[in-house]
Amino acid sequence: MQDQLTSYVTFYKARHKGHKLEWHHVLGTATLKARFNAGQKELSVSLYQAVILLLFNEATELSYTDILDHTQMGEFYVWCRAH
Repeated sequence: MQDQLTSYVTFYKARHKGHKLEWHHVLGTATLKARFNAGQKELSVSLYQAVILLLFNEATELSYTDILDHTQMGEFYVWCRAH
């Protein structure tokens, strides 16, 4: 995702000289399609929740430490977003 953001910043700055571009990731949302035993659902979640949920495409079980290692968000940050 960071590569895409960097690419967009380069594109934006080339077309809008003197403008400032700031990302507020905490405001981001995503819609994920998920398959459950009860059927397919669409989940509207925060960007941070989406990052964590997508980890479960590769694993059926992850520990808190695994999530911290994979996301590199930091323990305090992950805890704050969950509460």
